[in-house]
Amino acid sequence: MSPFIILFILFFLYLSSKPKIRRYIERDGLYLSRTWTSFVNALFIALVVCSHGLILFKTNIRNFLPEKYTAYAISQFGQLIVTTFFFYSGFGIMSSILRKKEYHHKLLFPRFVQLSLYYVMAVLAYFVVYCLLQQKIHAAAFLHGLHNFQALGNPTWFIIMTLIIYLLTWFSFKIMGQKHPMGTIGLLTLMLLIVMPMVSLFKPIHWVNTLLCFPAGMLYYLKGAKIEQILKKTSIPSIVYAFILLGLGLFLHTSKLPAVIYMQNVGGILFAVGVTWFAGSFIWNTPSRFLIWLGGSGLFTVYMFHLLPTRIMTHYELNDGNPYLVWLIFIVSTGIFATVANAAYNRINKLIFGRL
Repeated sequence: MSPFIILFILFFLYLSSKPKIRRYIERDGLYLSRTWTSFVNALFIALVVCSHGLILFKTNIRNFLPEKYTAYAISQFGQLIVTTFFFYSGFGIMSSILRKKEYHHKLLFPRFVQLSLYYVMAVLAYFVVYCLLQQKIHAAAFLHGLHNFQALGNPTWFIIMTLIIYLLTWFSFKIMGQKHPMGTIGLLTLMLLIVMPMVSLFKPIHWVNTLLCFPAGMLYYLKGAKIEQILKKTSIPSIVYAFILLGLGLFLHTSKLPAVIYMQNVGGILFAVGVTWFAGSFIWNTPSRFLIWLGGSGLFTVYMFHLLPTRIMTHYELNDGNPYLVWLIFIVSTGIFATVANAAYNRINKLIFGRL
């Protein structure tokens, strides 16, 4: 195992305050709370950043892991990293809608607008950096980047598809009403089943092969506690079920079975639930504020801006130096860009909506 992976694991174990294993999942104060899901998402957004770094700093991959194994692992399993983002987002939105009157109206405005703000800020930031680096970029490419950010160097499928999910979720609650959550989940799932093959005609499969994790998270908010109680009655430790789901999820998501889009979505759902049960099989102390920020309010800025340092480093040929120094610069500069972007977002958001 490479020093990089060892340090990564030790770092997160330290920040998570020495978890202790338990036999069954218990619905205590921390489990599936916003703090808890932020902690899990923090681990996965860190994996996203690291996996993209391994791809972009190709000359340094051999210093950490054999290149063929790294490339295979990222290509086969990389998309599973985002399953918890959709799953916990659906879980949290269903929780807010059922607890807060008329909350579903906020999915369209301001929540839809707030997420769009991240996107527009990132497009403008990349455009400014390209100009400062004196790299040619035509007006047509910039306008194209507003709906396809890959033109400016950052994959934005996650942001675009999240916006579509918010819109469809708002529409589902508009039709079904707040008193019929199961009907809302059913209608949302049906619309996503229609949208996924349509999008796959024009975009790569990774745009659509995890979307059903969102309504699955909504359903888990309604039925998850009952499922956990049923599992508890079997007297089999929760972590065993977690490993079973993780294995099935990996198999379905990486296999080439018929109806591959739908099978990969099922695999993503099983993987997200498996991660939830695995993490729920431990007793965690309250995570550090850094992890809560990374998997919470800082998640979108880290995701949208973590490739910006790579453009600068590649331009000045800083990506071919000492691999450990390269990664240090990459991680630190990503943190700086994300922190500045988050502060700017909060200020703009306050001006628009009158609150942070």
